[in-house]
Amino acid sequence: MALLPMNADDSLLMARLGLTLLDRLGLADMPAPEAGAPPPAGRILLITSARPREGRSLIANALRNSLAAQLSGSGEVVLTDGSLLTGRLANDLPLPRASALLLFQPAAVQQALQALRDRMLLTIVDGPVLADCGALAQQADAVVVVLNARKTPRRGVEQALAAARVPPERLAGVVLNRHVQALPRWLGGT
Repeated sequence: MALLPMNADDSLLMARLGLTLLDRLGLADMPAPEAGAPPPAGRILLITSARPREGRSLIANALRNSLAAQLSGSGEVVLTDGSLLTGRLANDLPLPRASALLLFQPAAVQQALQALRDRMLLTIVDGPVLADCGALAQQADAVVVVLNARKTPRRGVEQALAAARVPPERLAGVVLNRHVQALPRWLGGT
């Protein structure tokens, strides 16, 4: 699991996080598909947070830009709002209609995620807070948690992760957003 203190405008760290995530998702150093070969199965990356207003949308957008540049020519990268998983994506891809309540119905989430996997190489889901992710947190290929370094207590993060039941192997990293120079003591700082 990667722990990166950053701000959304820190392009070097965003690129580093992107490379780590591509490796984690099995998309690093992916060869160009041969003519007529089926495209590789798409991956779902969930960006979430323990509490509202921790900067997850800003990080998700910056990460989408970084990953799109890193995967240029390899396929599509799209950012979608996972708070509702409704309507159409930026590329006008139809998705099964869902509501926030359906995020707690595994079959509905699986159907929506499969539609994304079938159409896109990488979908970054700008998700709701962990407590509202439901089956989305359990079915995404990787989960990144964005934390506000100035406001989020360790206990709140631990409780949110436990309540969301994110499988440990899917927790790809933590972005410590709005960090001050020193890391908090509970993260190994001084």
